Amino acid sequence: MSYEDYWHSKYSLEEEPSKGLIELLEMNENFQFDRALDVGCGEGRNFSIIKKYSACLIGIEPNKKAAEKAGELKIADEVVFNTLDEYYQNNKRYCFNFIVAWRVLH
Repeated sequence: MSYEDYWHSKYSLEEEPSKGLIELLEMNENFQFDRALDVGCGEGRNFSIIKKYSACLIGIEPNKKAAEKAGELKIADEVVFNTLDEYYQNNKRYCFNFIVAWRVLH
């Protein structure tokens, strides 16, 4: 089984946005971000809640199939098929007010 097939057997867009992330953002109705970054965005399950608070949302996903599905949602301003390290090496000029790595960094 390839990595992408394995990934899709474990995660899917059918999942709702993360409840903990929703609670965090809704704790303060004054949260507003110019630029948000969703690291390991998968198929974009958290895009709708992040975009509600951010003028610009970029999703980064190293799984090609997942990145393509996330891009099809047309919620994020950009979805990048890449790792965080590779993205950073090519985009050092960017600064983000809010970075999400939900279920990614352990």
